[in-house]
Amino acid sequence: MTVPFLSRRRLLQPLLGAAVALGALATPVAAAHPDPRVVVVVGPVGDLTTTYRSIGRAAAEEAAKWTSDVVTIFSPDATWPAVRRGLQGASIVVYLGHGNGFPSPHRSAPYPPSQNGLGLNPVAGGDDAAHQYFGESFLAADVRLAPHAVVLLSHLCYASGNSESGMPDPSLAVAGQRVDNYAAGWLRAGADAVIADTFGAPGSYLRPILSSTSTIDRIWRSAPSFRGNVSAFPSARTPGAVALLDPTAPDSGFNRSLVWRPGLRADQVVAGRADASPLPMPNGIITPPEPSPPLSLALLGASVRAPTLASAPAVRGLVAGTRAMLTLPVRTPAGIRLPAGLELGIRWQAVALDSATSAIPGATGSSGPATGPPSPAVPPDVPPPIALVVPEAPESVVTPVPARASRGRLSVVLRLPAVPGRYRLVTTIHGADGVAFDAASQALIPALSVKVSATLSVAYATPASLATTSGSTSTFPVRIANDGVRPWAAPQFDGGSVFDPPAVHRPGPRLVATWIALGAIGAQPAAPDGAQGGAGAATGAGAQGFDPIVASVPRLAPGDQAQVDLALLAPPTPGQYLLVIDLVTPLDGSLAATGVAPAIVRVVVAAPVSEVPPRPSPF
Repeated sequence: MTVPFLSRRRLLQPLLGAAVALGALATPVAAAHPDPRVVVVVGPVGDLTTTYRSIGRAAAEEAAKWTSDVVTIFSPDATWPAVRRGLQGASIVVYLGHGNGFPSPHRSAPYPPSQNGLGLNPVAGGDDAAHQYFGESFLAADVRLAPHAVVLLSHLCYASGNSESGMPDPSLAVAGQRVDNYAAGWLRAGADAVIADTFGAPGSYLRPILSSTSTIDRIWRSAPSFRGNVSAFPSARTPGAVALLDPTAPDSGFNRSLVWRPGLRADQVVAGRADASPLPMPNGIITPPEPSPPLSLALLGASVRAPTLASAPAVRGLVAGTRAMLTLPVRTPAGIRLPAGLELGIRWQAVALDSATSAIPGATGSSGPATGPPSPAVPPDVPPPIALVVPEAPESVVTPVPARASRGRLSVVLRLPAVPGRYRLVTTIHGADGVAFDAASQALIPALSVKVSATLSVAYATPASLATTSGSTSTFPVRIANDGVRPWAAPQFDGGSVFDPPAVHRPGPRLVATWIALGAIGAQPAAPDGAQGGAGAATGAGAQGFDPIVASVPRLAPGDQAQVDLALLAPPTPGQYLLVIDLVTPLDGSLAATGVAPAIVRVVVAAPVSEVPPRPSPF
């Protein structure tokens, strides 16, 4: 994105040039220093991206009052190649987006490739949710700021010592480590000061930096968000630098920090731009430089097939928290080889199912729509709080992992999500530096729908729907699989053989199917004597007078499958029903009660067709 206006200084420059040409200025004119470059970067932050773009736009407008060189790079086009090139020679950097620092509950050791840097769009033109971290190692290796540059980190987690929203405040010592670590990469890239302010507006810093000769710490102490609880310590990461914290309270609310080289003045920041290269300014509008062309599978003539996901041999199932192998088949023309060191990006997106249904991979899962009109919304007593800093959403993070290339396949070992459920696994392909291939390459890779199982779990495969007639009997096949790591039941006999009197018989698991009428409970007549009860006999939803159908189930070991046939007796009253199928084990009871989704089949029960007696023959 660009700032679609010119600053006052930009408008005056043609007039001054004309005056010089006409000899209106009698004294020699010294060569003018280039204006300081201000770069405003807004990364993807989901629903808050629009708000962050507004804050970033306001910062760019404030900067444009003082300099003609303002660059804005906003999501969904804030990729690392674009940001990397835009940052070169910048005197002031403003960044709003996700923060990823250390110490952190997500890692036990520092990880410079993704910590203490920027959360950016993996591919240009995508959404405002998916983001990839480019940490301090990217800043230190690839960015060269102007001398005496200042970096403003706004609305981040970790950068000012704070925690993610909803997590407890750190100790003062941990907050200091976070501040020191987050500034280190920027200082190695050439900055002399890094200011982090969780809630303060960037404009309150831009104005005095671009227009005064004050020292940077005085500007920091004069900001509207200043609390007066300053503590200082020498930086452990950057020799000669000093870190300052200004929490809301002396030991909590770590929302402001400064890491700087003491003595830095605002006029030094502005003057440091002299050695930076100019940016193109077509039609007077400042635009970020074009990034270098990304890698492309299309340019290589490569074709891609759907990725596969297989559990570790010792697990025999895609169980939460365990490891699995993701493989992406990539075929290149003869004589063409893929670049070395490729990585696969992993992004898990939790899927909210419309019905509680699970399915065996490759089978058609059943579904049941919601019934009845939605409940009217009840106005809350108080409005919800405004959250300008949100916790990390794991399903929005793209994590590149070095891949092993062998025989036309790229493979990585990954860890499955810790919470069981249905997920959408999005795979992206990246170069050795972590930068994603172009959007056309990513579009070649289909996403996978993955059921991540609990340790005790069952998967079902059933027909999606069923049509039958009232009171009829039929056989309904259900395929089940033990997709967990625990057996469903103990061995059938214990203490001896079946012929040994001391042997103890142990019950096995059962499949239980329950009818639920979708119509009004009292609208259907009771069943006649000897038949299943009608809906009018119900005492509550889910127990509408219909006897459950029960079938014995084999004691499947983890990874095994079997078919179970249910002997259905259709309800006596025509209408629409749900058939809810659950596995009940002798030790744990209903698996649906433990959180494993049951199978749900929509059933249409029609009235039986009356047989018309044949007409008597007139002959």
